[in-house]
Amino acid sequence: ESLPQWDWDFSTQITFEAGHEVSPDIRDGRVVYAASQTDGSTDLFLRDARDEGSPVRLTATKAHESAPVWSPDGERIAFAAQESGACHIVVLILENRSLEAVAACAGPLVGRTVIWSESEIIHPAILAGPAGQAVALYATRPGQSSRQLTHPRAGEIDASPARSADGALIFYRTRRGDGSGKLMVSDGSGERVLAAVNGPVLALSQPESSGQGLAVVRKDGRWGLWQYDLAGRIELLRAMPVRGLSVDLDGMLVVSEVALDYDIYAAPAGGGKASPVIASTAHDTTPTPNPVTDQFAYVARRGDDWSVFLAANHGENPRQLPGYVAQGARLAWRADGQRLSYVAQDHGAYRLIEVDDRGELQSVEVFPDPVRHPAYRPEGGRVVACEVTGQARICDVYEGGKLVPVAGLEGAWPRPTPHGLYAYRAADRGLYRLNSAGAATRLGSFSQPPGTHWDMDESALTILQCPTPDRTLLWRVELESGTRTLLAEYQGLGQVMQPVLDLANDRLLFSRPSRSDSDLRLIAPTSLAHARTLTDSPPLLHPIAAAGVPTTGR
Repeated sequence: ESLPQWDWDFSTQITFEAGHEVSPDIRDGRVVYAASQTDGSTDLFLRDARDEGSPVRLTATKAHESAPVWSPDGERIAFAAQESGACHIVVLILENRSLEAVAACAGPLVGRTVIWSESEIIHPAILAGPAGQAVALYATRPGQSSRQLTHPRAGEIDASPARSADGALIFYRTRRGDGSGKLMVSDGSGERVLAAVNGPVLALSQPESSGQGLAVVRKDGRWGLWQYDLAGRIELLRAMPVRGLSVDLDGMLVVSEVALDYDIYAAPAGGGKASPVIASTAHDTTPTPNPVTDQFAYVARRGDDWSVFLAANHGENPRQLPGYVAQGARLAWRADGQRLSYVAQDHGAYRLIEVDDRGELQSVEVFPDPVRHPAYRPEGGRVVACEVTGQARICDVYEGGKLVPVAGLEGAWPRPTPHGLYAYRAADRGLYRLNSAGAATRLGSFSQPPGTHWDMDESALTILQCPTPDRTLLWRVELESGTRTLLAEYQGLGQVMQPVLDLANDRLLFSRPSRSDSDLRLIAPTSLAHARTLTDSPPLLHPIAAAGVPTTGR
């Protein structure tokens, strides 16, 4: 039996808390994992992978608890507990929540360093020798003495164990202070090297009967899920920033995925200190200020879904608007500030939604083919990015959802102004302007599209440059003359993206990461994902009704 084939497009985020949820172990749809707390400790939690209910907290101590694993009977959990320099393997009996320390272990521990194989718990512990200490893997049966399984030399560390069906032990060996190491196997013939790796192995899955397993590792500069086998082959299966993994009996894969949590900040347009205006556990991006009032709209991720929100000047009273959008969706205000448009997606259909400045639904146009990046013409009509015979074009939107391509202009990211219609053409990274005579002129090149480090208003470009890590410059470049003006210099902004001048409030809005976050994600094998129907999945679009739009507090 070989590894399952996973449907990477059919995944579900199952934890949403700020901080890091790591070291998952899944059995019969139940996931036990470690989660960091605000006081610096790490506690254990249990949740049903198929249920949206709250997780159950299993421990609440000042110890650092990590690497929880299920017992084969599913009634106990073993984990490592570290406190005051001591490390112990502890067994938790779920029925009565009793705890029993069964063996000493070696810390600090990184990644999946404990497994429960049949009746034995395999864990790292100190190995003392005449040449110095090492960390070896030991097997412990509750109530019995531990026995040594691996034989590292002084200064070497063995970690991340997995055991094959025939009893072979696979593990990661490195030297203290060294970021590289080896993937090893120990069987009846001794220890041998499977593969050299130039980054830490954070977790291994148990090999299938074919000898294939999964490894979370950085290798050859790539971080993700690698497939290994006992013959020594190892190849990249999926590049993704992950810290841990576990595979259920039905092939469901749960990973601990690392992401940056973005918040929305504001800084005075003339320079000064930045402060958050939207700081939440969601992923907050794409700030889009109302050109007239003190409102702004933005896009935020809640779980697996991205939605549009409307908030007051300092982030007060955010209101969720109808529909689910794509990550980084572009939002557009009409020049009078009374209408907001964006594109939502629903089971393959694209909906151009328009709300008023209170968030009340005004219109919905439905398109079977992709449309993106809506914008308003100065007179109030709308344009979108569309596709015509495989080419990226700009289309005018007419009543009833009719799309008419604008002659003479290719590209996406449209921005209509009184001086002409602008668009960014990804094929040559050029910014183009179509004038009233229908002629397109290439104005310049940008390595990234609008919304990364530059934006436009009616007469100028706003560009952020970071000549040094702690110095950020805000420039204004006139579209007609090309004149450059330094508007502001900021210190310590760091990783700024999506800058936009909020002229009504004399400030710069932008999104930037505030912290690193790890959440658990469940990925279905192809056999299960294809067996599900659309009715089994949550709706992709909020109900749009004449009564208004749903509201969600933050």
